Amino acid sequence: MSEVIVEHKPHMPLTGRALKCTVALSPAEILAQAMPKGRPRIVLRIRVPDRTVTADIATKSLWRA
Repeated sequence: MSEVIVEHKPHMPLTGRALKCTVALSPAEILAQAMPKGRPRIVLRIRVPDRTVTADIATKSLWRA
């Protein structure tokens, strides 16, 4: 039988420039958003069960969706 050894050492925290994730949004809610033409980016507030997150996205992405 083999023996498994687990080491618990303190690790330095990692630093990231950005967080990339995927969120499934309702198409009807996306269509209801005001997307002003001529503005390259828009900020969306997205409610998930235990928090609200913001997303800064290109308006072109919303037009394609």
